[in-house]
Amino acid sequence: MIPIGGRLGAAAIGLLALGACATRQAPPPSTSTLPASTTAAPSPDASLGAAFDARFAATEGAVLWAVRLERADTRAVLATRNADRLVVPASNMKIVTLAAAATRLGWNHRFHTRLHATGPIEGRSLRGDLVVIGSADPSIGRGEDPLASFRDWARRLRAHGISRIEGDLVGDPTRLGSEWLGDSWSWDDLAFGYAAPYSGLTFHENVVRVRVTPGVAGRPATVALWPSSAGLALQADVRTTTDATPAVEVSRALGSPVIVVSGTVPQGGSPVERTVAVPDPATYFLGALRMALADEGIEVRGRTRVEAMPDVDGATPLLVHDSPPLSDLAVRFMKVSQNLYGEILLRALAADATGGPTMVAARTAVQQALAGVGVPAGTVQELDGSGLSRRDFVTARAITTLLHAMREPPHRELFRATLPIAGTDGTIGTRFKGSPCAGRLLAKTGTLAHARALSGYITSASGAEYVFSVIANNFLLPNREVDAVVENALALVCAS
Repeated sequence: MIPIGGRLGAAAIGLLALGACATRQAPPPSTSTLPASTTAAPSPDASLGAAFDARFAATEGAVLWAVRLERADTRAVLATRNADRLVVPASNMKIVTLAAAATRLGWNHRFHTRLHATGPIEGRSLRGDLVVIGSADPSIGRGEDPLASFRDWARRLRAHGISRIEGDLVGDPTRLGSEWLGDSWSWDDLAFGYAAPYSGLTFHENVVRVRVTPGVAGRPATVALWPSSAGLALQADVRTTTDATPAVEVSRALGSPVIVVSGTVPQGGSPVERTVAVPDPATYFLGALRMALADEGIEVRGRTRVEAMPDVDGATPLLVHDSPPLSDLAVRFMKVSQNLYGEILLRALAADATGGPTMVAARTAVQQALAGVGVPAGTVQELDGSGLSRRDFVTARAITTLLHAMREPPHRELFRATLPIAGTDGTIGTRFKGSPCAGRLLAKTGTLAHARALSGYITSASGAEYVFSVIANNFLLPNREVDAVVENALALVCAS
């Protein structure tokens, strides 16, 4: 017997085992196959969202984008970029203001202006003062004839038997507060029409138009204020030249009633117009009213003065002038981005909520309205009603949440009617020409230095509806380049 042990024994055992294995028949190969690895094709919404977002990713280093794109029906999110980051909205703040006003005040809300007599009417004379108590109706003085409302008042006063007022013409602009400028507005904006001060007595949107009409080359141009009004002075030095383009500068020192106009206009050219904010809206209002009363044969023998009249219980009501409803006023507010309307609505919200039209009350009323439609706290800071303040902040998600809320009854059609239509009217009437978005996109713009915004609704070529918000901050690119990125991205959605 040969003993088996050590390395030799182990090797022998291994050879025997291999030999045994070699004598077995190999099993037949399996006929089953593993399923091929597959990746599901992305949904159309996912593909659209990715393509949409890619447009903004390309300039991410040059622009701070806050972007949100959602399906209107399901609220499914197709694209989101910095959507929870606070950014400066510019006039997209008007979406916040209008949504709050529509929710709390209602689309039928009107502003009322009341006229009272403080004395008896005897022999066609009012032996007392004529008192005008305003609530900031922004529609007075609009239209082809700015004095039309005042002429109507004069005719109604004559129907009361009044052709002479022995006392003063008194205006009380304090019913909606006395804070006359938006919070944190830049001082160098304040002379321009887009920064017109707020007042409970508002006439012609608290602006005057400067019209410069060319004359003969080498001679002065004609410079006029429209509507003409007491209390404003004009200092003009504008020449007519053979230059091809006008170069007109208009300025007004803070608090000054003197409007300074200088520059040149081309012979044969069209008149040049600029709007200037008036420094004292209540005095402007009363000056125009006094002019209209005189035109209609009513003499005011006393002074014109602005004064708070907290108690008119003993006075005789003469007439009430009602503004158009909010649904009408909101069209101008949003279509042309009229800043003054936002400040008026913000104070009306405060007065409705607390009876005290302070800005603290206004902001509280807005936050309550936002919470009621699902906007989380801390996603909106509203320091003014128009978006002119650089201390306004929103998130893109907050804006799309509001846009969804405004699609619900009773807001849907009324709110949509206020939005500019791409390629058709308002602040995007000249944009999106030849784009798939023309006529399909309704949106509110926003414009400040280094801030652009566009938020609203799209009905695509296939009939799908989308809600979107695109806000650009902190850029040094020209506005046209930022707009091009936005318009190219939105065109993808409109064409889908």
